[in-house]
Amino acid sequence: IIVNSFRNFSSIIYPNPANGSVTINTEAIETITLLDGLGRTIEVPSIITSNGIELNTSLLKHGLYFIRTVEKISGKTAFTKILIQH
Repeated sequence: IIVNSFRNFSSIIYPNPANGSVTINTEAIETITLLDGLGRTIEVPSIITSNGIELNTSLLKHGLYFIRTVEKISGKTAFTKILIQH
């Protein structure tokens, strides 16, 4: 489990490493972007669940990715490394 914490802003991203999906659990996030190792935006299906936002990573190649989250109120940005393994 990865926890990003700023003053009054935290997100939990799990599992890491992941294979089929990644869940981002927070109420304070305005935007979520998945990036490849070169910083390019990757489009993946996502759904809202009772645990947060779930990104479907099953079609991604194995490797290192980044999840960029932006906090609603302050606009602060956090980058979290996520490893995809199949």
